[in-house]
Amino acid sequence: MGGRQERLLELIQLLGDPTPRRVGTVDSGSIPEGRWAALTLVEQFKAEGVIRLAGMLRAWKRFDPNSPLMVRMFGFRSREHAKLWKHQAIFNAIHALSATASSRMILHHELTSEDAHRRECAAAALGAIGDRSAVEPLIDLLKDSNVEVSDAAFSALRRITGKSFVFGKKDPAKWRAWWAKRNPPVAK
Repeated sequence: MGGRQERLLELIQLLGDPTPRRVGTVDSGSIPEGRWAALTLVEQFKAEGVIRLAGMLRAWKRFDPNSPLMVRMFGFRSREHAKLWKHQAIFNAIHALSATASSRMILHHELTSEDAHRRECAAAALGAIGDRSAVEPLIDLLKDSNVEVSDAAFSALRRITGKSFVFGKKDPAKWRAWWAKRNPPVAK
């Protein structure tokens, strides 16, 4: 079991690495090491990899590369290096999470997790990848008892739909009515 966890952590540490990695045959070309690591996380670790990637996406969005303390704590050479790594890691995580339907299904499932952190990370990840099929479940999360979860759901909705209400921004009824006007049910 230790080898599996070590491999998972190794891949997570590579997320922001822009170094080219040769893939496939010699003629296939290369992709950045970080993108390869993110795709490998999703492919090899399935649900566990998707959840970890969603969590890392949330963490990287909160990381402040302008903080000298954070730059030193994470071992970056400079603020510029930290900024580059952050943007690469976010891009690679979004790319991998949006690359497969199974990743999106796992994230949808995690919106109903008993663990608030998992719900928060899933909501943030679905917003980051712009998954319009997540709008209705995200509306349901607006009334979550955990403030971080409802905030993540609101941010995701705003990002996916481009909508933000001045009053009642976390009112599920207001969101549902607005969404229904733009996406009427399909007659069967």
